[in-house]
Formats: sequence, C-alpha cells, structure tokens
Amino acid sequence: PNHYPITPGLRLIEASAGTGKTFALAHIVLRLLTEGKQSLRQLLVVTFTDASAAELRARIGLRLEAALDGLEALAGGSIPKASDPVLQEWLEQTGLEQQQRKTEQQINAQRQQWICQLLEALEGLDQADITTIHGFCRRTLRRQALESGSVMEPILEGDAQDLVLEVIHDYWQQQILELDPQDVRGLQAAGLDVEALTKGLLKVDNEPSLTFKTDDHDLEPTQALKDQFGDCLLNRWRPFVEQWQQEGLALEAEFCRTAADWRSRGCKASETKPFTPKPKTNRCELLTDWIDHVQLTEHDLGHRSAPAYGLIRDQDLLKDYFHPQVFCKAARSCGEDTPKPLSPQLQTAIADLWDGPAQRVWCHALQWGRQALKERRQKRGVMSYAELLAALDPGTDHETKSERITSSPWLQSLRERYQVALIDEFQDTDPVQWRLLNQTFGRSPDHLLVMVGDPKQAIYQFRGGDLNTYMKARLEVDRIDALLDNFRTTAPLMAGLNQLMAAGLKRSQLDVPALRSRSNSKPLQLAQSNQPLQLLNLDVESRDDESSEADSHYEDSLDEDNASTKVKSQVLLSKTKLEDLVPKSVAAAVLELLH
Repeated sequence: PNHYPITPGLRLIEASAGTGKTFALAHIVLRLLTEGKQSLRQLLVVTFTDASAAELRARIGLRLEAALDGLEALAGGSIPKASDPVLQEWLEQTGLEQQQRKTEQQINAQRQQWICQLLEALEGLDQADITTIHGFCRRTLRRQALESGSVMEPILEGDAQDLVLEVIHDYWQQQILELDPQDVRGLQAAGLDVEALTKGLLKVDNEPSLTFKTDDHDLEPTQALKDQFGDCLLNRWRPFVEQWQQEGLALEAEFCRTAADWRSRGCKASETKPFTPKPKTNRCELLTDWIDHVQLTEHDLGHRSAPAYGLIRDQDLLKDYFHPQVFCKAARSCGEDTPKPLSPQLQTAIADLWDGPAQRVWCHALQWGRQALKERRQKRGVMSYAELLAALDPGTDHETKSERITSSPWLQSLRERYQVALIDEFQDTDPVQWRLLNQTFGRSPDHLLVMVGDPKQAIYQFRGGDLNTYMKARLEVDRIDALLDNFRTTAPLMAGLNQLMAAGLKRSQLDVPALRSRSNSKPLQLAQSNQPLQLLNLDVESRDDESSEADSHYEDSLDEDNASTKVKSQVLLSKTKLEDLVPKSVAAAVLELLH
C-alpha cells in the first residue's frame, strides 16, 4: 500500500469481498494528500450507492485522523503507535530516501506541512466530492449550467414506475386500441399487454447507452401505428405465401425424411415429436387450404389481401409444426448440436409472419414510450438517472491515450478541477460512465484514474451495469493489481472456498484467484463430519411420475442448448420453488450452527 504509484496513469485494483478495498482507497487518499501534495477538492471519489459513499467518507476521515495523530506524535518527539501495520510503516518509512538527504529542520517542516494539509482536509471532508456517479453528474451539471445550457438545479426523479405506467396506458389507448380488434387480439396473443410493455419500458429507461438498431422494415415511432400495421402484415404475408407455394410440399417431405433418419439412429418417438416418418395428418394440405380460404375471404371482403394478425396467431400449424423453432428443438433432442432449418427461406418467412409483427410493435412502443418519457420529464422539470448520465455523455471517439485531448469545454473544466479520480465498484459501470471517466481522466497524461472492482460481483445489469465494459477497460489500463489477502474469512473456510472457485466462472470467462486468510477470528468448532464449507443442494428433486408438476417448469429452468441433458429421475426446481425453499434451508442451517 505504501509503494503503490500515485503518479498520473490509468490503473485497476481487483478486490474480492473482504480484501480491504475500502481500506486501500482510504490509504491512497491519505498518500495523495500528503506525498502527492493534492488538496481534497482536487480528488473525485466515486462509488455506487449513497450508503457506500457515506461509509467511504467516514473511513477516509478515520484514516486521516489516525495519520494526523501519528504525525503529531512524531513532531512532538514521541514514537507513534498506529492502528495498523500499514499506517505504522507509512509513518516510519514514507519519504525515507528523501529524508536521508534532508536536515532535521527540513523533515520537521515537511511533517508540519502534512499536518496542516490533513487538518484542512478533515475540516472540508463534508464538502468533498465523495459521491455516487449520479451525484457527481448532478454536481457537474450544476457547476457547468451556464456552459451547457442545462437547468441550474436538476431535479432527479425518484421512482419512475408511475410515469412509465401512465405513458404505456396512453400508448395502449392512442395506438394499440386504434387497430382492428382482430389485430389487437393477435398482439395480445403474442404477449403484448400493458404489464409487459411497462416492464419493457422501465428496463429501456434504465439503459443510458441503449440505442435501437432499425431498418427499412421497422415501424416509424413518430407515425401512428394504425397507418403502418396493415403494410407490416402484408409485407410478411406475401413472401410467406410465395415461398409456401414453391417449397411447402418439399418441406413436409424433408420433415418425414429427417424423422425417419432420427428413428434409424435410435431416437424415440417422443424425441422426434411432432415429426414422424409417416404422418397420419396431411398438414401441408391443411395449411394450403387455410391460405386459400384466407385469400378468398379477404378478396371478397375487399380487404388488404392479408389476414388480421389474430387470424394468423390462430393458425396452430404455423406455431406447432412449421415454425423453425419446433424443428430445431426436436433436432437437439435427437443429438444435433447446431440444427438449422431444412428450408431456410420458407421457414424464415413463417417465423417472420408469426413473430415479426409483434416484434415490430414492441420496438415501436418502446421508442414511442422513451420519447414520451423525455418530453413529459422536460415539462415537469425533472431528469431520470439515465438522462443525467446522457447529459454528460461525451460520445464515442477513437482518440488514443497518447493523443492530446481536444474535446468539449466542460470536459476540460473537469480536468482542471480534479487531478485524481478514484472509482469504487467499477464492475457495475455502464458504457456511458466509462466513456465519461476515460475521456476525462483516463486519456489525460496529467491525471490519475484508479478503478477498484470485482468482476464476480457485477450484479447491476438492470441499472445498465455492464461486465463487458469492465473487461474492455481492463485491457486499456497501465497496471492491474489484485488484493489477495482476505481479512474476514477463517483459514479453513477460505481453503474450501478457494477449492470451490478454482475452476473460475466459466460462463463469464472469469478467473477467480485464490485468497489468503488473514482473519483473526477463530473457526467454529464443528463436528468432525462437517467441513467448514458446506453446500445446500437445492437444484433438483426426485420424481417418480413423468407428468409431475415440476416437469412443467423444466423447459423454463434449462438452457435450450442443454435440453438433451434431461434426466428421468430428477428435474430442476422451478424459480418459484427455489424462492420458497432457499430462506427455509438457510435458516435451518443457521439454527443448526447456533445449537
């Protein structure tokens, strides 16, 4: 800790839980204020929540007070007794090489200067920029109000649930209910309702870096849905009919041939279902008759030559037999790792007819809703957290670190105000936050940007936190240090955790380094048969009946790619059952330990 470089640069400290990251940040602040000759107002310290910011401020205050006591003892000729070995070493050895070249008078003068700096820092600690990322953005907007043209005192919106619900109700009334009732019924059958759209818009509203990828076939959000939905259906109906007339019979023949091949390799009828070598029902003829009937009916009624979306969603053959997802699912059950549609053009047209209109309306609703939220917030004089970040988003550029930065004036103003930025909980940083921090401090040759994080604890994706952002930033830093001493966990438990986590987090492609226990706590005296690390196995339950209730949750609980791993004697528990079981199981384990 006393030799960590505090000169300008872009650095990362990776710290698992219990390894003293808050301690490290507080000690870096101490060294910056003394050795680095920085004032407290030149430091920006950012963490994730208000509670953690308050804790960090308190810990920094305690660190500065402890160092002040030690320096005053040295100045008075006493031998200081620090609260921890790191501070003791700092008091005894910091600047030792320089002190060897200084007179006693010069050494005392330096100590007095450091004492004055720490006294000044402690006096101004409550006004220091030790805050959340949103608090930092809000302060910056207020300070830069004249330059940016923003409001002098931006009011942050609290819970956006009511406003989002209001916007979705308006969309449903003004856009969805203006459609033909049969189209509305089809959209509802596809999962569109007020509740689902509200959840979707809330998620979109929390993503400051989200952009919609659009193409020429998308519904224009600035235009009424009823003026576009008919063409949206027609543009999918015509290609489907054309492809069906050309390839429908051949597709059914391929289904039969493939099913026969699966059976010859030992697959059961339940695995190839709904495909069989010799189907009893001529589904191809049934679908052709339905198409002819729909076209004749639409023509006689003088309609748009495409059926309503509700009629399309009523045709179960499109969903349960000819849809490419049905075939791919059966192919996986029969051992194929990367199945593909047998007739790509036709089955793509089927999927686009079945799913496409609802998907386009989803995009239309979310884009319309996001714009409506922005306009209503402007009228009310409030900003969401995402808008707060967006207001300071410097945008994407391709400037390298070695190049001189010539960006907006308010970025330059931030660089002039702060010399150092310390970022806690960096694993929950989103792309906008990273652009702001990197372009302001990381690419400047005159600033120090230190990020502290633990990628294993990246849990705030619902607020825009992005593990990929962390991994990208990790590739750009000058130096990476890891805190490998754990001060909370006893040695036997630490050994068990190290063994459990040795394989790393494979899906996230993260290595998990082993930690050393430095805890002074004594391990619990457990029975000889019990290990310090115990696992509660809650993921499976036995079943004797193939039609058990748990089986109905199986597909929801299992990755589609692993569907072939189904075991007859066990089934994964549903999320509902797990949520009910976990608290009871943990409570029982705690009671057992207490007894």
